[in-house]
Amino acid sequence: MAVEQAPAGGTNLVDLVFMAADFLWGGYWGDDQIVPMGPMVVALLGIGLFLMVRLGFRPVRTLGGAFSRLWGGRKGDESAGDITPWQALSTALSGQVGTGNLAGVATAISLGGPGAIFWMWITALFGMALSYAEGSLAVRFREKHADGHFHGGPMYYIKNGLGKGWGWLAVVFCIGALFSALATGNMIQSNSITNGVQTGTENNIARILPCQLLQPTANIGMSACEARRIVDAGGIIELDASGRARGARAAAAADAAEAAAAAAAAETGQVIDPEAAMAAEAAPGVLTADTLRLVVAAWIPGALIAFFVFLVIIGGIKSIGRVAGIMVPFMAAAYVLVAAFVLVLHIEHVPGAFMQIFEYAFGFGPAVGGLAGYAVMEAVRFGVARGLFSNEAGQGSLPIAHAAAQTKNPIRQGEMAMLGTFIDTIIICTMTALVILVVAGQYPTEGGGFVEYAWMSIGELQDVGITSAAFGQGLPVVGGWVIGLALALFAFTTLIGWSYYAEQSATYLVGDWAAKPFRFVWVAMVFTGAIQANDFVWRLGDIANSAMALPNLLALLLLSGMVVKYTRDFDKNGVVPPAWFGDTAKGPDGKPVASAKPESGKGEEPAG
Repeated sequence: MAVEQAPAGGTNLVDLVFMAADFLWGGYWGDDQIVPMGPMVVALLGIGLFLMVRLGFRPVRTLGGAFSRLWGGRKGDESAGDITPWQALSTALSGQVGTGNLAGVATAISLGGPGAIFWMWITALFGMALSYAEGSLAVRFREKHADGHFHGGPMYYIKNGLGKGWGWLAVVFCIGALFSALATGNMIQSNSITNGVQTGTENNIARILPCQLLQPTANIGMSACEARRIVDAGGIIELDASGRARGARAAAAADAAEAAAAAAAAETGQVIDPEAAMAAEAAPGVLTADTLRLVVAAWIPGALIAFFVFLVIIGGIKSIGRVAGIMVPFMAAAYVLVAAFVLVLHIEHVPGAFMQIFEYAFGFGPAVGGLAGYAVMEAVRFGVARGLFSNEAGQGSLPIAHAAAQTKNPIRQGEMAMLGTFIDTIIICTMTALVILVVAGQYPTEGGGFVEYAWMSIGELQDVGITSAAFGQGLPVVGGWVIGLALALFAFTTLIGWSYYAEQSATYLVGDWAAKPFRFVWVAMVFTGAIQANDFVWRLGDIANSAMALPNLLALLLLSGMVVKYTRDFDKNGVVPPAWFGDTAKGPDGKPVASAKPESGKGEEPAG
């Protein structure tokens, strides 16, 4: 995930976390850009390109065939996994399709220009090679444990594919995965849903709910009941410089305003409206009945989210797979159809949007300060970083879901995995981008002015607010609600998908006994995140993503020779690579061709 620059000059822990995250993903250290692009972006994109070339661009060449087999993935071999290949893909997509498809795309365009979308496409194409390798290795080196379930992912293909000497790398991956899951896959997602609910209920639901179920939009150090009692009586709440309640003047404030108006009228002969006198007194440092904003208390949506997450994840991967298999395809298709409807209404602007994307990608569009080269670098930086954040290719999360698939063919599941990257970025992110680029209107920007497109707004619209504004303009009345609902559904499915990734990492570290207790921990953290999250958690998550991705990328690099060899064997002779847990590979004639479990513990082919 790309991040904006951290506050300069800080030496405390918070500032160090901000600067470390900015360096890893953006190349910045404080105010200084140390390298043109973040090391994580270079590693993900570089290894993706390396794998794509070694595979002879097979992920692109076989894309059509993979889509043709997609519907058949609804049925699997129950002897070889926990969920169908379709459900495994849906579970992986539940983590991929999230806030990155809404907020990440908008941020990429606003910071990197329309050209950032082109580089998101390139990232997705290279990411398909990463996803293919991850998915196939996950099935190849998964294990069937005493609990009857299949366990797999980077930690298992590191241990079983590279050998026991690399066990430490698997541990590093699991620690990073747990950290990342609890921060960005859990707390941030539940907080996003809560924020969406509160935004939609501001001052509307507040009129009908008891004050005990409400809270002010800002932390003023005063309960909703106390604040509403004061302002409903005509009082004023005075705020200090930090926005906290400094004191209050109750109904006497209204009486004073009326007295002041009467005195002024007697003295000058002019009639002054008491409400105008109150408004004049209600400067930016005070709250009145007109300026107090109340929303539903965060614990209410937090408790509801936690409850529904609990209902899904308590049944384990089979329950998660069933729910994801229904919800994810439905919500993705519905979102794409709504976006397509908006584009049809603005069809005359769609060709121009594509032209913008290509012009800005190569520096032919308007450049910042006339520096075309700088504009291209910004497009590359934010396009690549946001694309990787959205599709998670190479991060190591996707293969954990694909390892549970009911299949004995690593090749075919690898193809399913690469479809997830294509669907997430090339289809869903592109639809979001086109709506943002084609829907013109009057959008607020700094200084009280207006701009023609939401992505041009500075200081007023940010992240998902850009997407919401564009949809709201394209579909008046309902557009904003569509994005709010999409954000809630995307975040919810991310919560259930990442719960499995975190659970598998925890059980790898401490044992399978921890699976069910961990589910309760996950639900508790969902509630905690719903009522409290901040930018610091995001930056911690960025660092955790790196701790998760780097071990996985190193393993993919070391195992790339094996991936290439068994892929070529399958394409030439139809030989299915043997699975680690005891299956036997079969050739075109149906006869066994190789032992399933290598005696050396390192695989039949050299890891390089």
